[in-house]
Amino acid sequence: MAEEKTWTNKIGKLPAGTDEFLSVYTAIGETPSGAAVCLIIALIEYSKNEETGKKMLSMLMDPSRLVKRGDDIKELFQSDLKFISMQSKGKEYMFRSYISGTSPENSYEIEKMPAVFEFSSNKYSDAQGDNKYKLFVKSSGAASPRPVTLSRQADGYWKVFEYSSLLLDIKTPLR
Repeated sequence: MAEEKTWTNKIGKLPAGTDEFLSVYTAIGETPSGAAVCLIIALIEYSKNEETGKKMLSMLMDPSRLVKRGDDIKELFQSDLKFISMQSKGKEYMFRSYISGTSPENSYEIEKMPAVFEFSSNKYSDAQGDNKYKLFVKSSGAASPRPVTLSRQADGYWKVFEYSSLLLDIKTPLR
C-alpha cells in the first residue's frame, strides 16, 4: 500500500485549442496527476467552448468511457456530456476551483500563472485494481479534496476512468 502524500503540478499556461492541449497531455500524461491536470483543463475549456472541450475530454478518457462515432472517431458517452453540462450550467467558475489561488471571494478567477494544481493520495490510492490509481484534487470551493481514478494504458499514458466527484457543486462565488 502506498503512503499518504501531497504534491503539486504546475502548467505555464492553459492550452489554446486541441493541438496545444494534445502537446500538454503528451508532455505530462505519463503520470496520474498529469492526466488529472489535463482533465481539469478540458473541463475548464468545456465550460467556455463545449465543442473544443468535448474533443479534449475524448482524448483523455479510458476506452471504456468512449463510444465510436463514424470512422475511428471516439467520443465521450452522451450521458457523460449531459451530466457535465447539467452540473456546470451557469457555474462556469466551477472547474477553475481546482487551480490554487482561486476562491469564492475572487469568483474563482485565475489571477496568475503558472496554474498550480494540488493533489494528495492515501494508503488505498494504488489499491484500485490493475493499472488504476486514485488521487484527490484540492478545490478552493469544497471542504475536502475530490477523487479522480485513472487507468494506465499500454502506451504508458494515463486516462481518466472515474471523475464524477469533480462535477459536484462548490461554494457560490461571493462577487
